Amino acid sequence: MRIVTTFLMLLAVWQSSATAQHSSVFQVCKADDCFYLAGTVHLLPDSEYPLPEPFIYAYQRADTLMFETEVPADTDVAAQRKMLAAMQYPAGETLSSKLSPAVKTQLDQTLRKYDLQLSQFDQFSAGFVVTQLTLLETNRLGLKGIGVDAYFENKAKRDEKRRLYLESLDFQLQLLASLADGREAELIDLTIAELPNTGKDLRTLIAAWRRGDVAQIERDVLIPTQQQDPRSYQRLFVGRNKQWLPQLMALFGNQQREMVLVGTGHLAGKQGLIQLLQEQGLRVTPLEVSHD
Repeated sequence: MRIVTTFLMLLAVWQSSATAQHSSVFQVCKADDCFYLAGTVHLLPDSEYPLPEPFIYAYQRADTLMFETEVPADTDVAAQRKMLAAMQYPAGETLSSKLSPAVKTQLDQTLRKYDLQLSQFDQFSAGFVVTQLTLLETNRLGLKGIGVDAYFENKAKRDEKRRLYLESLDFQLQLLASLADGREAELIDLTIAELPNTGKDLRTLIAAWRRGDVAQIERDVLIPTQQQDPRSYQRLFVGRNKQWLPQLMALFGNQQREMVLVGTGHLAGKQGLIQLLQEQGLRVTPLEVSHD
């Protein structure tokens, strides 16, 4: 579980207790002033709903929701065109020109399994193509569904709750578009090699997410990514966590109760948000929803 799962995070059976239910939702407190920190899965199959109860509990008590970024609706044609344009190379530049003959052939053969051709993707960045390969495989496996972030964003819109964002959409698009710069062949080769494990890896990730097992997320996602692709690890996780920390610290000292939703991979590890918040002297504890 390495590159493909990392991109899924950029995109299982839940065991319940008779007295309390655990998940990837934490309460972050400075004395009695608290907000909820919820780890999400950006791609969650429909069969995995309803969500663990702590997510619903936190949402019902939150006045404000904070997400990684605002993703335009599928019906926003202008925004969708802008997103696609951001993923494209400048005129005269192609993905094929950045790949070895062997990797180019391998990519073309892989796309043909989904009734697609390399020519349809040749103007797009390797980061975009890798993400699309992962989504194509999850769709083939019948693992389609709305992610936890999108679920709550849509719900917050309907309920007219205040929404905040940690990053701009332009930042995320640029991050994805440039992620493989100079390493296009390597990243595509790794992704294709790991595609057969996509279903198993996603189910393992979801199971760990449901029970709030950030230690397993670190073992299965963060450590392999750090070892295999240290530059992406720094850009996707470490750098962004540090950029988000001041915004999270600014949530204290008001009358609002916030619920912050970020990919579960951002919570785990020595440079994850849980550790960074604890180093600020804050109390971070799993949110337990008890039943009489």
